[in-house]
Amino acid sequence: MFRQLATLFFFLPLISVGQVSDSISNSDLIDPVMITGNTDAKKISQSPYNVQVIPGKTIRRMGAQNLAEVLQNQSGILIGQDAQLGTGITMQGLGGQAVKILIDGIPMIGRLNGNIDLGQIMVGQIDRIEIIEGPMGVVYGSDAIAGVINVITKQLQTKTQSNLVAYADATRHYNIESNVQYPLSIGDKSYQLPLSFSIGRHYFGGVDFDTSNRHFDWKPKTKVFANANILFKKGKSQHQLSGSMLHEMMLDRSDAEYNLVSVYGYNNRFYTQRNNIALQSNFVLGKNTRVQWTNGINRYYRFNVLKRRNLVLGDEIESLIGEIDTTLNLAYNSRALISWKPSEKIQFLYGFDANTEMLSSKRVKKDNAMNDVGIFVESEWKISPKISIRPSLRVMYNSLFGRTPFPEILGPTWKIAPLIPSFQSRWVLSKHITMRGSYGKGFRSPTLKERNFLFVDINHNVQGNPDLVPEISQNAILSFDYRHGISVYQAVSLTLKGFYNQLTNQIQLSLVDNSTRLFKYINIGELNSRGMGAEFNYHQSSFNVKAGFDCISNKSKLNDTTQTIHFSTVQGKLNLAYTFEKPQLSAQIFTRFSGKTQVFYANGGAPFSAEAYTLLDLSVSKYIRGRKKPEKIHNTWLNQPMTLQLGCKNILGITQMAAPIRGGTFPGNGIPSMGAIHTGGAALQITPGRSFFISLTLNIQ
Repeated sequence: MFRQLATLFFFLPLISVGQVSDSISNSDLIDPVMITGNTDAKKISQSPYNVQVIPGKTIRRMGAQNLAEVLQNQSGILIGQDAQLGTGITMQGLGGQAVKILIDGIPMIGRLNGNIDLGQIMVGQIDRIEIIEGPMGVVYGSDAIAGVINVITKQLQTKTQSNLVAYADATRHYNIESNVQYPLSIGDKSYQLPLSFSIGRHYFGGVDFDTSNRHFDWKPKTKVFANANILFKKGKSQHQLSGSMLHEMMLDRSDAEYNLVSVYGYNNRFYTQRNNIALQSNFVLGKNTRVQWTNGINRYYRFNVLKRRNLVLGDEIESLIGEIDTTLNLAYNSRALISWKPSEKIQFLYGFDANTEMLSSKRVKKDNAMNDVGIFVESEWKISPKISIRPSLRVMYNSLFGRTPFPEILGPTWKIAPLIPSFQSRWVLSKHITMRGSYGKGFRSPTLKERNFLFVDINHNVQGNPDLVPEISQNAILSFDYRHGISVYQAVSLTLKGFYNQLTNQIQLSLVDNSTRLFKYINIGELNSRGMGAEFNYHQSSFNVKAGFDCISNKSKLNDTTQTIHFSTVQGKLNLAYTFEKPQLSAQIFTRFSGKTQVFYANGGAPFSAEAYTLLDLSVSKYIRGRKKPEKIHNTWLNQPMTLQLGCKNILGITQMAAPIRGGTFPGNGIPSMGAIHTGGAALQITPGRSFFISLTLNIQ
């Protein structure tokens, strides 16, 4: 694997030797635009941040059905699987609450064990994914210690079009979704309002590696989702109103119980509902001033219903025993960005955001809320034509944390959280080489669940801690970036980077009393992560290569009585795509290598190692045209092109890694950890298995 990567890094750039053309017509392939943290789009080569952009074309070539499957193919990102809680993510050796997930700039809520389930984010309406590594606390506040993942949805257009996508594979996924876009005509039909609506259903029948019991290693899930968008434009402003919903049902089955009369088992159904409403407004105020204002209301509701099933007759009755929980999470987010460019050498970005979050749960001691308001400023200075710096500062009020600056005047209510500074620098070493250096401070306030959780029964004794203090991180990143549009048909880029994180007051669920098996959220010692990586891209008219590797090292104290534990891992990826122009056929290979990783217990048990593995996917896409003279009925073209995709995911058949006999989760610190709250057999889940798939997309315009 790494011999292949080395060959790509050193051999493929030689293809450009001897080229004298300096055209950058192909620059969009290696220098795409990004909008995260900005009021308008800009090339990532002009950004002071380290940014990765995954375009929609790459997502479609993967045959990916949700965000977890997309990020599974990225080096530098670890995806953890949990049978009940879904997927979790780790960046720069940090994960859980340290990674902020956004959809069109609006934070997602509804974390379980610190993680957003990425399997609940469908990719059908994604235009691209922007990943910014390192703390983004100045712009996005709490929970952006390790970085930000911003999912950008497709833009509305003033034309009628629709599509239908059907997908099926050998691991019992059967998905169908459709999107319709139609411009509403107003008045004399000279003014049109773009409107879109999509709906879909994803069904997963589950996978069980041991058919001798009723348990599924991969739980059956059914997802139904829909969203609608409408765009208003007037003069130099535009406003987009969006709404979305998701309903998921997951089935967890117990082993059979035998008695003299019959055979019984328990079916535990977990229901998740997500409802979001967002209004995004953009204004152009003069030549040098732009304003972006975003408002979002998010609702997350999760509950479960436990039923006892007669496995002989098939009857079910509701059971009152077991783990019953109901969680309601509500959040409101409002943020504004004002970009002002008084001259070519200086630019300011002013902003504020306000967040209110409420949590109600049977496992939380009381209904509670947390509010925070932040104001921030970023200023970018061009010291010379080749050197620019961006100092930034955020001041934040938090209703639960911080200090009162003037208690005699403001009283005890107003609390200022720690100031969050950051500093980015960019130095253009040559026409094609750029160096970036940055420092950032991160801040994460304890969640309402970590403060007030209470779950005590015959099997559990887990408690929150109202005395928790916020996590504070320090981060430094250095990178070198080479981008070159060699010709109209060729482009190449190479990025080298290194990072260092230091996290203090780390919040960890730990065993604090072995006699009562009491687990409690506590602030413990430090966590340090460091690493280096590289990514190489080569684009030709018909041939694309993307290769990369990351080396990440972590050390952490799991609680205040254990010694510091070290682990390191190496990850790599190799993506190849070739397009055959005449038959309009493309073939893609996606390879992801995950090196040996240290895994250890949250209560200080003996660590063990998860072995290295490689994921290999292959797909072929065929573009099918309609008849030469398409038929038009009711102003709709019926025989527009179709895309047929065939492939195999996980060709090597990697499924799971064996683990000691204890239950498994991924804690909020981002380190793969096998918790001891639950007992029973456990395994590190990787994929449901080798899967041949077929996908058909029908486009109508």
